[in-house]
Amino acid sequence: MSSNIIEQIMLRSPNLCGVKLTCGGNIAKLVRLTALVRNNPSINDCRSFPFLFLDGLIADLTPWVQCGGHGTVSGLPNFAPRLGVKLWNLLSKSSPSQEEVVEAARLQDILSRADVAAVPSGVRGMKFVLNKLHGYGAAPRRPLLPMKEEDGNKFFAALKDVLELEAELETLEESSHA
Repeated sequence: MSSNIIEQIMLRSPNLCGVKLTCGGNIAKLVRLTALVRNNPSINDCRSFPFLFLDGLIADLTPWVQCGGHGTVSGLPNFAPRLGVKLWNLLSKSSPSQEEVVEAARLQDILSRADVAAVPSGVRGMKFVLNKLHGYGAAPRRPLLPMKEEDGNKFFAALKDVLELEAELETLEESSHA
């Protein structure tokens, strides 16, 4: 949907709480739509909570947040939740240190490269990885078919950096609780 259509829906639907933008050009749409809300505060007057703008890709979370976005709905945190939370926490700091800025950029790079591999794999890839890591069922919802083993292993290999960093973060978390 164009930002003009989303704008019309926002203005006519006070029960709508947000939108997820996964399309190409989503940052430009975000900029236009956040400006709409900023310039027309009455859009949120009729809502219990401010209208949310969510991204569908963690690959561009840093610019998304910098442009007024509220978060992302991404598949990667299904198997790398600590990494996603760590990046979010760094991006949410009002005055990050230079070290935190560098760390956020490093994490964003790792997640962006993984997202490039994840998008074409879709739900089938996510199910394959969750099955391999945690024994969850590998079959996606119908009518999708499970990912072929060879394709799944290629996708899994593309996630190496994300999975290694997630394991490191899990180990750190466990040692801090011990």
